[in-house]
Amino acid sequence: LKPLQRELDVLGIRSMLAMPLLEGDNPLGLILVQECGSHRTWSANEALLLKTLGSQIAVALNATKLRRLVRSLAGTDSNTGFLPRSAYLDCLLAEAERARTNDLPVSLTLLELDNGADIHKTLGDKGLQDLMAEMGQCILGSVRQNDIAIRYNPYAVAIILPDTPVNQATKVLEKLGKVLTQLRASGNPITYCGAVGEMVLNDQFNSADGVTELINRIHDAVIQAQQNGGNRILLSRFSA
Repeated sequence: LKPLQRELDVLGIRSMLAMPLLEGDNPLGLILVQECGSHRTWSANEALLLKTLGSQIAVALNATKLRRLVRSLAGTDSNTGFLPRSAYLDCLLAEAERARTNDLPVSLTLLELDNGADIHKTLGDKGLQDLMAEMGQCILGSVRQNDIAIRYNPYAVAIILPDTPVNQATKVLEKLGKVLTQLRASGNPITYCGAVGEMVLNDQFNSADGVTELINRIHDAVIQAQQNGGNRILLSRFSA
């Protein structure tokens, strides 16, 4: 570190521990931990902890790269900001595999305009597209950057929520519902039907099975919500 001594002095760094970030044998970068108060002798346990943390950071970096890649390949709609339906299964499978690998939850929400066909008939193609663009601004402005919003059908949006248990996902959908009620279609507030569920991943459910189960439950839950009337959110739970 002698060539960097001037910079280290400016930052007040007295001791530093560096560990490579690796994907297999391929280097991704460095993780640096510094001690500014005094000189420090780093223990083997501290180095092991940093190595373990580095492997998790590498997984997170790869997950972020994957999301960006999927978005770029699928082609985000410039008006709504949503990914197309063709990205739905690929994104769910990728998040399911990441959730299984890291023992993390992943939830899915589906938000559909109530009486979407009637709204489409009233507004026409352009009016519906303008309404979905407004929905896109509301939704993407209210979720996290790593949440994935997909145009499920002409009147519905699916949102994949990584690292999110179902109780938190329900709160996200309730928040979105309150925001969307401010939108208007032909001067009238829009109503919606929503469903939320958490993916099942265990010894009996691999990533593909978990995705299939969740897709089916969410689809059925939205149909049930539509039958019960607008502005309803159903929590879809798995039962063996």
